[in-house]
Amino acid sequence: MKLDFLKSLDRIAYLPVALCSFILRLPFQKAPKSLPLVVRPGGMGDLVCFTIACEEMGIDYQKDFEFLIETRAKPWADHLGLTYHLVDDFRNLLKLAGKYHKIVVTEQFFGLAASIAILLGSSRCKIFGFSTNRAAQFFDKKTSYDPLSTHEVNSFKNLIGDSIAEGTKNLGDSRPDGMRPRKQAHEPHRLVVGIAGLQGAPSRQISLEQWAKLIAPWAGGGAVRIVAAPVDWDFARKLAECQSSLWTFEAKNFRGVCDLISKADRFLTIDGGLVHVASFYGVPTTALFTSSRDLKWSPLGFGSKLLRHRHLSCQPCSLFGQVPPCNVGWQCREGLDKMIQEAT
Repeated sequence: MKLDFLKSLDRIAYLPVALCSFILRLPFQKAPKSLPLVVRPGGMGDLVCFTIACEEMGIDYQKDFEFLIETRAKPWADHLGLTYHLVDDFRNLLKLAGKYHKIVVTEQFFGLAASIAILLGSSRCKIFGFSTNRAAQFFDKKTSYDPLSTHEVNSFKNLIGDSIAEGTKNLGDSRPDGMRPRKQAHEPHRLVVGIAGLQGAPSRQISLEQWAKLIAPWAGGGAVRIVAAPVDWDFARKLAECQSSLWTFEAKNFRGVCDLISKADRFLTIDGGLVHVASFYGVPTTALFTSSRDLKWSPLGFGSKLLRHRHLSCQPCSLFGQVPPCNVGWQCREGLDKMIQEAT
């Protein structure tokens, strides 16, 4: 609710907040920190994609940056051992005010993220970001951004190249096909399902019955391990009971979920953060897409499959991660079981 409220105010609030940030930081000017700060407000998926982009460009995300993130992205930051601060606490922001010489704003649209960057920048700070950000006028260099079709990993590569690298870092070669090999050995016949989307946009709120109809043909009679965030554990337990002899729910912490996914032979989930976790490890993923833009968020593991309707003129409808109200009863989330049967 708090995040939705801030997003609704962004259009009118970012400019006055940016000016206030400039004034507030003046008393805090100190010798700038040596590491650049990456401002990544938003969910976990974008942070995962940013770390994928870093890996493919030969950049060490553990040593080369500090991050400013929201609490909901904290599990991935902890999992990778990132150096980070949380944006949710304003008192924490004041402690960091005026301390950074280089800041990269990875927010694609909302301008309040740029206001935070102004607050944290030193007197000679350079701020980099996407040209589509509402507050892009405050950036020293703007990177073009395609909100429709360019995969998010490639967009972050462009931003990194324009900001953090600036010709001083060996970027290495980037595969033109964008697909990622496995990072570690997998266990044959290990099938993992990631329950996600229940707490997000209505377009991704698939029912228990729908999930069961999706898993059965995909698994082909094989044993399945089901993982979910703690908030969805009850749902995942009930789902496992649909095929109690074959399906089991794994009540794991986030590190345990990542371990299961990384060793999976195949992975099934709906568009969201777990798609990108699987991409990080190069796991073949069957990803279900409803309102989201599959060209921007598709799974990157070799052998991955993407399922979505092709006959709905309104799909995909999301833009900058925002899903508008639906006038056709979320038809994009119906009939996915038939598509997965055809795909298998």
